[in-house]
Amino acid sequence: MVKNAIENFKGNFTISDVEKACPLVSRDMIRNVMNKMRSEGKIENLSKGRYAKWRKT
Repeated sequence: MVKNAIENFKGNFTISDVEKACPLVSRDMIRNVMNKMRSEGKIENLSKGRYAKWRKT
């Protein structure tokens, strides 16, 4: 569910955007999926901190 939500985003997104798209998924699970996708090179982190932005590669 999280991967599908991320693939449907156009442009940059935040963890909060993913949470809104997947309300039944916990923040920890979203972070785990995003970290795995980052290690696979599918997404990248543009900034760090509370309002971190991500984008698809």
